[in-house]
Amino acid sequence: MTYAKCSPWSQENGCCEIDEAAFAASILTWKEKCQLAAVTANRAYQKTLHLTPWQANMYADVAISLDYICSLKQLKPNDGTDR
Repeated sequence: MTYAKCSPWSQENGCCEIDEAAFAASILTWKEKCQLAAVTANRAYQKTLHLTPWQANMYADVAISLDYICSLKQLKPNDGTDR
C-alpha cells in the first residue's frame, strides 16, 4: 500500500491537470513493476523453501505471492491474448 500511495504519476511542477493517456500508461507501468516484484519475491521464497522445507511459513509466503501475482494478471486489460 505504501508503494501505491507514492503516486508515481504526480507532477512535480504543481500542475493539477494530468494527461489521461499518460496517467493510464503510468498506472500500467506501476502494475508491471508490482508484478515483477511479486514474481521475484516468489522465486526467492521458492528457493528458500527448497533449502528449508520444514519452515511452514515459507509455504504461506509462496501462496500469498502467487495469489498476488494472479490478482495482478486479472487486472490487466483484456486484449484477447489471455485465452
